[in-house]
Amino acid sequence: MHRPPLQNTAESPIRAHRGQHSTAAFSLVEVTLAIGIIAFAFVALFSLLPIGLQRLRDSIDTASEAWIMQGLNSMVQTTEWEKIYPGGANGITGDTYYFDEEARLTDTEKNESNDPNVQARRLYAVRLFVVPLKQPGTADLITRDGKNAVLVKVTAVMGRMIDPSKTPDNLKNLSETDLVNLGRSSTLRVNSFVAAQLNANR
Repeated sequence: MHRPPLQNTAESPIRAHRGQHSTAAFSLVEVTLAIGIIAFAFVALFSLLPIGLQRLRDSIDTASEAWIMQGLNSMVQTTEWEKIYPGGANGITGDTYYFDEEARLTDTEKNESNDPNVQARRLYAVRLFVVPLKQPGTADLITRDGKNAVLVKVTAVMGRMIDPSKTPDNLKNLSETDLVNLGRSSTLRVNSFVAAQLNANR
């Protein structure tokens, strides 16, 4: 009778034991390459971080600007005409208005708050310039009595404050004649709206 050859009983358990515990592993070169690729990707992402933060800051400023302009428009429309044009010591011109990050009015330069907490919240500074509108194609003012202007353009110039205790110099030293020279390179934001005298008979 043919018998199968005897197996080496001493080696079989060892080989079976090794086969059960053998696992695949990455080599040092593969690990190094993977780390290098990940590091390169992170460097590219970190280089975009300042741009993303600047875009976020610009979008916040744009949203705040819209809210500030809406508030200023409401303020002007409800202000006595004598304080709008020609204006006086307590008029809207010649003053600087301060707003916080939520576009809320904190105080003004003429009515400055002594509270350090209020001053620390200042983030935006705004100045208003009032110019009477003229008849199209003429130098005549738009009036109802032939003398006093009843329609004006209010230009609001807004600057972001670096130091909450100090109005930005490019806004503080700004004059009415400088408005036409403000280009896109300026950090100041300019918006305009029209105000009318509704109680012209007074």
